[in-house]
Amino acid sequence: MVYLIISLLILLYYFFLAPATIKNTMGVILLVGLLALLLVLAVLSFMTFLELPAEVFVVLGMVAVSYWSLRDVWRLKPLTKSKSVKR
Repeated sequence: MVYLIISLLILLYYFFLAPATIKNTMGVILLVGLLALLLVLAVLSFMTFLELPAEVFVVLGMVAVSYWSLRDVWRLKPLTKSKSVKR
């Protein structure tokens, strides 16, 4: 709770009393903090994704293979008489 109050006081100073040079510096600091937060959240979400059961990964692999095979079948051209095999 103390950190929340301190961060609110810093934000209020930033918005109302800070000169332009400090605002530019604070903008860069906030941007770096936001990027660090996004990086941490991305790593945590990836770790959560890895904790899924193995069946989920098998299903995803089967869906990918079935999509590729159906795509290949749809791209097939009909066999013409000149190319047909003579018996």
